[in-house]
Amino acid sequence: MKKILILFLILGLTCLPLVGLAQERELPPNLEKFPVRLMRNGSYQKLKQAIVEEASPGYLIPLREVLELEGYSLDWKEGLITIQKDQALVKLNTKDSKYRLKNLDGSIMIELDFFKNFKDLDLKPDLTAKTIIMKSDTIKEGDILDFNLGQRHMITKDGRDYYYNLIGSMTQFQENKPLLIILHGSHHIVGDDRSRYDLGFSYLIKDLAADYNCIALNVNPNYSFDGSEPYMNERIQHIFDEIILELNQASQGRERFPLDLRNRLDLNNIYLL
Repeated sequence: MKKILILFLILGLTCLPLVGLAQERELPPNLEKFPVRLMRNGSYQKLKQAIVEEASPGYLIPLREVLELEGYSLDWKEGLITIQKDQALVKLNTKDSKYRLKNLDGSIMIELDFFKNFKDLDLKPDLTAKTIIMKSDTIKEGDILDFNLGQRHMITKDGRDYYYNLIGSMTQFQENKPLLIILHGSHHIVGDDRSRYDLGFSYLIKDLAADYNCIALNVNPNYSFDGSEPYMNERIQHIFDEIILELNQASQGRERFPLDLRNRLDLNNIYLL
C-alpha cells in the first residue's frame, strides 16, 4: 500500500464575500501600472528593452534580446535580418514584412506571431499575470519544465461529461528524492487553463528542488464553471489520479514528460502542498 503524506498549507487568499467588511476590502491591483514581463522556462528575464503592449497585435517583443537568449545569431544588412542557430535559418525583411515591426531606441520590436517560425520556442501571453510565457526546448540548469499531457475526460457527480487538459510544470527530476506535488487554490473562474497559476509557483519548486522532485499542477478545472458548476473537489481528485497514473507509466519508460523519468521516481513517498 502506497503511503502518501498530505500537508495542507494556505498559500494565498481566496475571494470570499465577508458580510459587513465589503467597505474595507481592498480593490485588486491595477495591472496597467505594471510592465509586461517575460518568463522563460519558469524564470523571469531582465530585458534591457521592455515589452510593448498595444491594442493590436497585442504585444511587441524585443527581437534580438529574446533570440540571443536562445543562442540565435542575428545579422542585419540593408533591411534583411538573417537569424540562425545550428541548422535553423529564418529571414525577416523589415521593409516588406507581414509582421508588425517597430524600431524603438534602436531595438527592433516584433509581434508574438513571428516566433512561431522557431520550432524550439513557444511564446504565449498570460493576460491575468501580464506575462509572456516562453517555453524553450533549450534546457538550462535550474529551468522549470512545462508539460501538457493532453485532454482528459471525467463524468461529474451530476452525470455531465467534463473535459480538461492535464497541464503543469516540474523541476528537473533527480534520483532518490521524494515527490512533492503542489495544488494551487483559486476563486471560481471561467476558463480552465487560460491562466497558468501553476507557473506562479516556479520560484517555490526551484527552492525545494534540492530536497524534492517537484510538480506544480494547473488545477484550474477544479474551480472552472466551463461546462458545468464545480462540485467540491471532485475534479482535483481526478486530476491527481491522472497525474499519478502518468507518472507511474513514465517510471516504466513511457515518454510523455519533457525528460526521461525512469529511475527518478519514488511513488511510495509523495507529499502534497
